[in-house]
Amino acid sequence: MTEKQPNILFLVIDSLSKQKILDKNKNSETPGLDFLVEQGTSFSNAIAPSPSSYPSIASILTGIFPFKSIVLDNKHFRINPKTVTFIKNLIDYNYNA
Repeated sequence: MTEKQPNILFLVIDSLSKQKILDKNKNSETPGLDFLVEQGTSFSNAIAPSPSSYPSIASILTGIFPFKSIVLDNKHFRINPKTVTFIKNLIDYNYNA
């Protein structure tokens, strides 16, 4: 990674509602996430590409529809090995991933 490249943190947390970390009356202690929200870039709204986590995450990582981004392998879903993820693209641009 060169000095001019920005640091990138891609954080995925399954089953965490906005009210747990962004609500004024939240009932969770999240100092690390609070710091990231205050000092970094965050989004208060998001639209998931799928109603379940794994297809949504696969779609986010690949940039393609959930039904094309995953395959069933021995009763488990995994990212389709024929697709390129943005992690691979970051590695191609000399990021440590």
